Amino acid sequence: FVCIVGIGEIETIFAQSTSRQNVNLEEVKVQTSVPVTKSTKSKVFVKLEGVEDRAIRNALLSSIELRAIRKKNDSTQAQIRRLYQRAPKQITSALEPFGYYQATVAPSLTLRRTQYRAVFNVGLGPRTILSSVDYVIQGSAELDKTVAAAWRKSSLKPNAFLDHGQYEIAKSEVQRALMGRGYLDAELIENRIEIQRSKSTARVVLKWESGERYTISATEFSGAQFSP
Repeated sequence: FVCIVGIGEIETIFAQSTSRQNVNLEEVKVQTSVPVTKSTKSKVFVKLEGVEDRAIRNALLSSIELRAIRKKNDSTQAQIRRLYQRAPKQITSALEPFGYYQATVAPSLTLRRTQYRAVFNVGLGPRTILSSVDYVIQGSAELDKTVAAAWRKSSLKPNAFLDHGQYEIAKSEVQRALMGRGYLDAELIENRIEIQRSKSTARVVLKWESGERYTISATEFSGAQFSP
């Protein structure tokens, strides 16, 4: 669950997973003068403009519900219009995990015979940069070199671009290192991203309580078939 909470100019994202729910996102107003035709069934063609990066482009296309019916010949015009109106918000929400919090979408919808053509021109805007990264390990693992090495591999560095995917990877790698080193009671006690939209900056906070390290004590075998 991810929640965005307004705190003055700063919004805090509590990220416990990769799934996201957006709160207080500005509604995107969509206007179209396309008339309703006598035909009740139509097809739709969807085009996305303004995004070159393949990974981001694929994520945006996957987020547009309207594309799911593009190969159907029996979609109603009401259904197409309803999904078209949702698309700008879906696009801007899908851009946020890549650090684009000020994106804009200029939509247009035209109709020729029974085929709609929906075009979404995306303005990415500035990409959010990490102003600071607070990484803390409390407990016995504070000086553990293996755990520290797992963190150093992370791309979460000041002045790097914010990427929610990399944020999740960093959390997983550190947690895996803690478990692998025997800190079985390790707990992530703080994890959040603080966004300041007006400056396009973000602060990452990750804090673990490692607890004590577990070790294997003396091992004894009994009932062996052969004598030592």
